[in-house]
Amino acid sequence: MAKEWESWMKFNAVEVLTEEQVAALPQDAEVIGTRWVHTDKNKKTRMMLAATSKRTKKTQEQIDREHPLSAKSRIVVQGNQESDTGIRSDSPTASLLAFNLVCFVAVMMGWLVRAYDASTAYLQAKGIARLLILRPPRPPPPGISIHDLFRAKGSIYGTKDAGRSWWIKLLQDAKAEGWIPSKIEAALFFLYDGDVLVGVMVTHVPRGRPLRLRKWLQV
Repeated sequence: MAKEWESWMKFNAVEVLTEEQVAALPQDAEVIGTRWVHTDKNKKTRMMLAATSKRTKKTQEQIDREHPLSAKSRIVVQGNQESDTGIRSDSPTASLLAFNLVCFVAVMMGWLVRAYDASTAYLQAKGIARLLILRPPRPPPPGISIHDLFRAKGSIYGTKDAGRSWWIKLLQDAKAEGWIPSKIEAALFFLYDGDVLVGVMVTHVPRGRPLRLRKWLQV
């Protein structure tokens, strides 16, 4: 939980409002709740290994020892409380055809396919234009009172447009590094050295599932 709050502070995700700032808020300003979501990143791995234990001959004790609890906490905006009027929430995600194309090109070229995850991706996304006021989760982060209010400075996990904001950030950074978006699929990119194709990439930005990993494949 402390690590998650450190990430919020590192990426300037919110501003803690003073009493004067709270008093100056518009009368119709929405105040949206947040909550903690706790997960064990190794849980699925243990489940998969347990399901194949007859073949691998691994005991549950071995599995638990090799893949112990890997705790992760995330502060998530309760986006269901937010009015969606005028909020664009779509974000391009690679199709199965585009994924298969990456695999096909990799085999033809003899390339190694790699998958990457952007850590705390949404906190690094494009800033937020609308006024979004948040309540702290319970228990509140260190140094924060349950009576404090935050002003969101970015599209945080759980907001309706978080996925799209991250996609815009990803698109801008990819183009800055020389990747060229496909004209027929927005989540497919190509990289050239002169006229020679040297890389192909597909991106995945989940929609409606803010806790899933943001992954993309890159060659």
